[in-house]
Amino acid sequence: MKIRKRLSPLLIVLREGELVKKLTFQLKTKRELSGGGIIEHKYLLAFAHICHKLPRMTTISNEPINKTYVISVSLLIFVLPILSYGVEQAFHHTPISYTGWAKWFLFYASGCRLLLAGIRQVSKPAFTAKVIFHMKGTESYPVIRELGFSNICTGLVAIAAFFIPAWRIVSAFSSGLYYGLAGVMHLVKTPASVNEKFALYTDLLVFALLAIQFVQLT
Repeated sequence: MKIRKRLSPLLIVLREGELVKKLTFQLKTKRELSGGGIIEHKYLLAFAHICHKLPRMTTISNEPINKTYVISVSLLIFVLPILSYGVEQAFHHTPISYTGWAKWFLFYASGCRLLLAGIRQVSKPAFTAKVIFHMKGTESYPVIRELGFSNICTGLVAIAAFFIPAWRIVSAFSSGLYYGLAGVMHLVKTPASVNEKFALYTDLLVFALLAIQFVQLT
């Protein structure tokens, strides 16, 4: 009972606008959990203190989901690579392997996605500024356009790598590193909308899959 009273500070409240999430930590003193001994409460209290010092989540905006963005990205990183590899298997009956599927993934997720994203960033920088990063002014447009040029170049290399196998390791490394750094940036910034959260999750997923491809090609 004394341990339970000491654990009352373990209630942490995270506010996200009007939403309140309560995280409660329940102590179980069963001997199996500690290898035959009782968990000492001082370590749990220290853990609670660390959690309490973590920065609170920022307010999540009520911005609606951009369906066009979500559908197009989902097609390029989920549907089309699997569908294309399935069609290839149906006609050529090649051995099933991650490397065989990964060339399609590199083509769509890195090549087509970055090329289309780059074209959009160059022609319509307002989408990236307002929908993804929530920037209201136009001062960021020149930088976003330069990012678009970089994405176009990276995407073209990934598309060319589909036809030139020797380029795939370089493309997987460069585009994978780009997605990884972009995902970390979203994570550090703390996503403020559903669209930004979607960008975070997909960027990290693409990074992980391209990292596997790079390791296999080395």
